[in-house]
Amino acid sequence: GAELLTALGVDFERTESSLHLNLPVHGRAPEGTWQSPDPFWTLAAALASFTRPGFCLSGADNVSSVWPWFWKIYMNLPEPQLFLSQPQEPATVHEQPKRKRIRIQS
Repeated sequence: GAELLTALGVDFERTESSLHLNLPVHGRAPEGTWQSPDPFWTLAAALASFTRPGFCLSGADNVSSVWPWFWKIYMNLPEPQLFLSQPQEPATVHEQPKRKRIRIQS
């Protein structure tokens, strides 16, 4: 969590029993790229990016293992329903190639 806060540019103080966040009105600019350890942290970082524009996340494709459509929905915000309501093209059935007759002349 401390790594995520640092990557988001949030000042904080950690004690044995608490975590105090120093959130100024305008905040600092995000610092560098943060490597997400798992899909749940990626979801948290995606939500945090709404309050910290410019936040850069690496390893973000890990969320696709638990929610395959997440990034398509996220990229179509604030109106993801437009993406979800678009008619999906039917999957094409791969036709078997026609068999060829091979004539062997003797």
